[in-house]
Parts: sequence; C-alpha cells; structure tokens
Amino acid sequence: MSSYVPQDPKEYKLYQVGLLSDRIQHRVDITKALVGLNIYEHLEKPYLTGNLTFADTSRVLEIADFKGTERIQVKLGLHQSTEIITKTFIIRRIQNVIPSTDTADVITVDLIEYDGFTGLLQILNKAYEGKPGFIISDMLKDTYTTGKKLKENSVRDRELQAAFRYITPNVNIFEGIEFVKTRATGLTGTPFFCYAALADNDLRFYDLFDLLRSSSVNRNSPFVYSSFITQNANINVDKSRIAFEMTTSSSDNTLEMLLAGNLGATYEFVDPTHALEYNFQFDMNKVFQNILGDGAHPVADTQTFFGAKRLSEYQTKRVNLMAPSLLYYDQKNPYEEYNTAAHSAKAVQKSIRALLGQEMITIGVPGFHTMPQGGNKTIGRIISFVSLGDTEQAPGEPLDRRRSGDYLAYAAVHSFSQDQYMCKMDLVKLSNFKGNTRVYSTPPVMNVNPGAGPQ
Repeated sequence: MSSYVPQDPKEYKLYQVGLLSDRIQHRVDITKALVGLNIYEHLEKPYLTGNLTFADTSRVLEIADFKGTERIQVKLGLHQSTEIITKTFIIRRIQNVIPSTDTADVITVDLIEYDGFTGLLQILNKAYEGKPGFIISDMLKDTYTTGKKLKENSVRDRELQAAFRYITPNVNIFEGIEFVKTRATGLTGTPFFCYAALADNDLRFYDLFDLLRSSSVNRNSPFVYSSFITQNANINVDKSRIAFEMTTSSSDNTLEMLLAGNLGATYEFVDPTHALEYNFQFDMNKVFQNILGDGAHPVADTQTFFGAKRLSEYQTKRVNLMAPSLLYYDQKNPYEEYNTAAHSAKAVQKSIRALLGQEMITIGVPGFHTMPQGGNKTIGRIISFVSLGDTEQAPGEPLDRRRSGDYLAYAAVHSFSQDQYMCKMDLVKLSNFKGNTRVYSTPPVMNVNPGAGPQ
C-alpha cells in the first residue's frame, strides 16, 4: 500500500497502460501518454466497451500499424489499497488521429473487452437444456477456456420458466445470451439482465426483482448533489460523496408507452400444434401491485381515469405471437409454456424493461467510492442519492423528494485521466414511495429462500 495520502477523492493510481500485438516484438508503454480512458458498463451488455485517447510522440501509430486486433492492457487502483484492477481490451478501430505538431498526434481508439471480442469469434451450434441460467452457464463453458463464470442468485428457482431445450442456430454466445435472456422472467414477471462489470471477468445474471431488493452499497453515506455546495469549495463536507453533476433525461412520455402497449395491451399466443390460443389482457397497474406492493407510487401513471376506466385498463395494442408446442417429444422448446400465466410473464418483462428509463437521472461523482476494489460498486447495484432542494421555497423540506432516494445503476462510465478518476452513472427506478424515490418501504415477502444477493 502506498504511503501517499490523497487530498482529492478523484485521485487514483495508474499503474500501466500497455499496447501489445503479435506483429510487434515488445510491449509499447503508453502510460505517460494517456490523455483519457473511458470504460463503459451497461445492464444490457455482457461485455465492456470503451475508448482511449493518448498523445503519440513516439511514432506509435507507425510502429503498431493498427489493424483492429491490437490489445490494450490497463492496470489501475487506489492509493489506499494494494488491489490492482487489470483489464484487457481489443482495439476495435481508430476513431480519429489529430496532428498536434509535426512530430506528434493525438489518437483516439474504440475498445471492446477482450472476452467480448473472442466471444464473437466462435459460432455455437449445439443443443442446450435446462433453465435459462444453466443454459447460459453451459454456453460460457463452451466458449471460454479462462474459467469465466456466471454469477447469479444461489436459488436456481428464481426463473418462472421451466427447463427447455435450445438449439443454438449458428450464433455467437452474445446472440445466444440475448435469446435466452428475453425468455426468462422472475416469479413476478420481472426481466432478467446478463451484464459485465469492471470488477472482474465474470458475467452476472439477475432478475430485476432481486436487484431492486438488494441493499444499497452506500445507504449510510449517500451521494449528495447541491449546486450551492459544488460552487463553494470552502464548505466543510465529505467531498468524496458530493456529486459534481446531475442531469435528468427526457422521460415521462405516457403517450409513447401507451402506443407501445406498455401500460395495457391484449396478447394472444397461438399454439398451432394443438390449435390452442392463450389470451390475456395486460394491465400494468396490477403488475405494479405484484412487484412493488402497497404504498408505492410507480413511475408510470396507471391510476388516472379517462372516461369510465383507468389508463392501464385501455388495451392500446394487440400482439399476436406464435408459441408452437411438442417440437421435441422429451423436452419443452423455448416458446412453449404450460399455461397462460407463464406466457403473460413474457409480456410483463418486455413492458417493465421499457419502463426503466422513465425517470432516469445521470450523476457524476468522484471515483473514490466507485473503484471496484473489493467488488462491484456500480452497475446493477442500488445507489442511494440525495438531491438538496430549494430551502427558500420550502424552508422545512431540504430534500428534492422526486430525485432523492434509492436507484438502480443502469449504466456507468468510468473516466480516467493521468491523475483523476470520475464516474458517471445512469440511475433508474420503478417507483416513488410517498413522494420519495425509495423502491418500497419494506421488501415484498416471497415464500422462497432469497439466496445470495446481486454482486
């Protein structure tokens, strides 16, 4: 551990940025040439992406002769810890080359995680059987020899769907994961996410219900945004918890949700084998009651009356889907279900996935508390956030109750320069609670062992 004591919560330790290629005889060290490195995490992506900008004063462009197969290895950490985060990326393409002088260029390259690149090289054509989590685990074993694992809830019965057989039709692992993921739902119809994190090389496969139930990584010390604090450097506060930026994305488009059938719709699943039709009317208000419990204030308005009916009681879209059965005599196929409830869960997960961005905020914080030393602290985790309101307008209420509370980290970008590390996170939620952004007052009770929580 370094004896150096950082004075700024944005400080971190950059150990190495190295360029490797089979076409050059040695590692090219571009650590001191680094201008900026961005690493992106996303709840919908099973691999990391990024971009790297460096000053080329040593003719690296000429030496490497970039072809889109070069490797970038990054090693970084905090001064307060001996743990080193190591990641390897493949250069996807040169984004731009800007000459700064006659002998120097500023080069920006786009990156994809090494496992993301190698996963695209192999085509899967094999029969897999089991619940969705088992199938994804088996696909990982067939694709990677590095011991890449799938982290999921220790209770396998979190998936509503029964085991099925999936024959991968000459697709890569990420196309296979996408297919299996969209056919998996939690016990209440919530969607599953399969995603990568900066913290390690494994994938995570969790139900949204379990993600929302998990404890906050910073409940006792939430991130705080206050324009007054950020503009007054002399205020004595914990600067490592102060968000330097907060923005709100365009959202709350009820008409768009109605047209997409995300508040109310009629679904028909047709089984041509038995000439059966499974019909149900999807009502988001009932879905919210099952997932969020009493007292919740969902991000979508399902209660307002138009005429004699609530908004979610209007069936604004009709969806017809094929669900053939008995493709295999000894196992279910991915489209087959035994009852209407199991079919309806697939419609529920589609709508909930679309609703996640309805009240998204983006915050930027110093990297001290988001560096994944000791585990993942961003993507897929619950983040506690406090936005201070206008005390002159409401002297007795210092909090902005719409934007304060517990959020799910939906995406994150880790930004590194030579000596500073910052993290921006897209935070989402499904409901408010009595004017606050808490997901619920107490977690809903389920008659199953919850198992290990998201990591």
